[in-house]
Amino acid sequence: MYRWYNGREHWHTMDDIEICLEPGVFHPRWFLTTRTFVDFAKTKIEANNTVLELGAGNGLLALSCSKMGGIVTASDINPAAVSSIQRSAERNGLELKVIASDLFAAIPAQSFDFIFINPPYFAKAPTNDQERAFLCGENFEYFKALFSQLKAYKESTVYFILTDACDLPSISAIAQQNNSELIPIQRRKTWGEEHCIYMLQETKHEQAQSIQER
Repeated sequence: MYRWYNGREHWHTMDDIEICLEPGVFHPRWFLTTRTFVDFAKTKIEANNTVLELGAGNGLLALSCSKMGGIVTASDINPAAVSSIQRSAERNGLELKVIASDLFAAIPAQSFDFIFINPPYFAKAPTNDQERAFLCGENFEYFKALFSQLKAYKESTVYFILTDACDLPSISAIAQQNNSELIPIQRRKTWGEEHCIYMLQETKHEQAQSIQER
């Protein structure tokens, strides 16, 4: 049923925001981490905060942050997601920058107050753009690239959302290999699955090194 539904274009309203969902873009009604992450982001964002939603998918979090007065960038590797977010922003009269990018590759060097990431975490190789939203590679290649690139954003507050279905030990090990650790800060149980929001933090050794370098 979901494949049939997801193969058609839809408009969906959530939080008084109309969201365009082109074929291949996940619907927030079916994937509940979006709802949890948006609710969390609303407790953090203030007007004029700079925000990046990396791998934004349907873009609801980015659009919500823009509605709250944030200065927002949304990125995704999937052209359908990029187009959907652009159309949603236009429909709702919201201002945000939308970038087609594989992780940070096409995002101009800049600082962000907050970076929000709802990552793929199933260990299998994706075969198309839609699968990149939930498959992170057989050997967690997505996370290896992501944690390496996040080293350039030490001044940003970075939040992840994961579920109890992910291989957290493997993901945490990759973070630690890049001198970072995932600190759990909120848990929520929704329809039989547990959502956990993590903040990315430098390891104590790396923090001490950074202080010395300053």
